[in-house]
Amino acid sequence: MNIEQTIRDYLPRIIHMSLGTCKDNKPWVCEVHFVYDDNLNLYFRSLTSRRHSQDIAANPQVAGNIVRQHAVGEYPLGLYFEGNAELLTTEKERRAVEPLFKERLSVTADILGEAADSEGHQFYKITVENWYAFGKFDGDKGQKIKLTWNSGTHHMIQPMYKAIVFDFFGVFCAPMATNWFKKAVLDYEAKKEAFQELCTESDLGKLTRAEFNRKAAELAGVSITDVEHGIEAEVLIDTELVAYARKLKADGYRIVCLSNGGHEWTLKVITDHGLRDLFEEVVLSADLGIVKPDPDTYLKTLEKLKLPAAQTIFVDDREANVVAAEACGMRGLVFTDTAKFTQSMRELSNEGAR
Repeated sequence: MNIEQTIRDYLPRIIHMSLGTCKDNKPWVCEVHFVYDDNLNLYFRSLTSRRHSQDIAANPQVAGNIVRQHAVGEYPLGLYFEGNAELLTTEKERRAVEPLFKERLSVTADILGEAADSEGHQFYKITVENWYAFGKFDGDKGQKIKLTWNSGTHHMIQPMYKAIVFDFFGVFCAPMATNWFKKAVLDYEAKKEAFQELCTESDLGKLTRAEFNRKAAELAGVSITDVEHGIEAEVLIDTELVAYARKLKADGYRIVCLSNGGHEWTLKVITDHGLRDLFEEVVLSADLGIVKPDPDTYLKTLEKLKLPAAQTIFVDDREANVVAAEACGMRGLVFTDTAKFTQSMRELSNEGAR
């Protein structure tokens, strides 16, 4: 039998575990709700003042069981584990696992905010060294089967990326408004800052497309029609990247768009070029009222996906946006061209296979 698969199949059925700790040769046991990740690490939340939390601070070695209730006379089926527990002390670590609690336990409270207060519930991680499954797996004979996991002899599964979140302008599509302005205005350097402020207003949803075109025309000293036609002429889609993204989607990745851009404008380009079906979600700064690299742009996207940051790759042509995504726990890739991005994805795939 495949004991690892048995464990993976069983865990979703149970939301609480018995956790055993020990300090000064005095054992203790408690019940906690838990979540888990793809590497079968366990996580729970607790106050640092609790006895089990204080035990862990003194002695990180823990053990426990994950067992559903059984009727009288029914043969039990469940899991034991032993490993090491630790308090997650950085915001990056906590942000990476917060979505696991929201998805599995339907947590709606601001648990990150609470963890920022030393008196609030904190995040704990258990790195399991050995799993034990017990029950009747083959025939009528009860068994207890051990799976050595993180002690160095088991081939550890690397974090599995499930979604790729792409920027749009500068990645799939050329930055058409900026490219037009550079060509249309002779004194570009003198007006660049004013134009960037105009673009930010649009990205924040404070300007409609018509309002942007009017203000851009005034700034450039051209007609509104010139603005409209000029920007549309700069629309250039990276068809090679589109094809590769569709392949990634066919391979099982969830493909998402997170872009600074106006709602009306960006969706028109995406729709007109047959890309709407590529993206599971299109998250735009204008709809959020904030722009990258604000951390909330990434966190709100992860909330929509109901995925932990550690299972998500973020791709953007601006390094500052990638750095901000990585600070939220996502894996970041700076986009320069499709060939280099394809190579980076191969490297990530090989990394996960080791």
